[in-house]
Amino acid sequence: MIRFIALLLAVTYAQVGQASMSDQDFSDLKTELMSLISRVDALEAENKALRESVVSSASTVEKLVTSDKSSSWTKNVKIKGDLRYRYENIDAERSDTRERNRIRARLAVTAKPADNVEVGIGLASGSDDAVSTNQTLGGGGTTKDINLDLAYFKWQAKPGFNVIGGKMKNIFYRPAGHGLLWDGDYRPEGLGFTFERGNYFLNTAANFLESDSKNNDHKTAYGFQTGFKGSVGDSQLVAGVGYFEIDTKTREVFIGDSDDFFGNTFCCLDSDALTGCTYNNELRRAGAVCSVQHHNWRNTDRAIH
Repeated sequence: MIRFIALLLAVTYAQVGQASMSDQDFSDLKTELMSLISRVDALEAENKALRESVVSSASTVEKLVTSDKSSSWTKNVKIKGDLRYRYENIDAERSDTRERNRIRARLAVTAKPADNVEVGIGLASGSDDAVSTNQTLGGGGTTKDINLDLAYFKWQAKPGFNVIGGKMKNIFYRPAGHGLLWDGDYRPEGLGFTFERGNYFLNTAANFLESDSKNNDHKTAYGFQTGFKGSVGDSQLVAGVGYFEIDTKTREVFIGDSDDFFGNTFCCLDSDALTGCTYNNELRRAGAVCSVQHHNWRNTDRAIH
């Protein structure tokens, strides 16, 4: 448009110049107009390059924002799961030989809505067994149960200090990952605290065995561990002590048959038929834990079921 105006002025001045200007004045005017047109062309080229640069920059910013959002989503939300197929042949003393095929399927989603907060939800196959998510195949291809395996929050109140609540993974250290005291699939329900500073750690929790007091059935398990993690030569050493108190007195078994008390004292309303059996006492366990390279370990606690 600017160039068109300049050309129009040149033509106008050319007509006027023929009538009232000398040849030299007209030549000078034409030179100035051509110089003006050249400058207009240069400005238009610069303006076009500037517009292209702005559009390119905006596109780059949009891609970066989109990429950052995608990166943020994958960083803050994680999905994981596993599937296991197992054939079992059980040949135990004083019981019938047993064969069965079993599967275990688990899926969990964890998210971090803030840098110091984590929430998680998990589903798993199996029944209401607190220490197993295995599902036995059979029943003519009937559908299998899926249950809530995890539903927890984890808040880092301060560096090294975490508050965990809900249905969560067991926070207590298990020497060599062994199930002598705690089964690996056990998901306690309640509130726990973990603390680490340097080589020292402390784990403590209050887990609900029954949380509804409506029927006078409010029972809780308490426990703590404290210890040291370090190196001895080329080996890794974990040593500590723990104490657990489980409110089981007058309570029937939580898992298994009605008389599965696993060495703990109990009494029954009908001793012959083994019905109406309950624990005689609360369970209290105190002991030391020691693990070296996660191969040699010792734990004075007995298994609790």
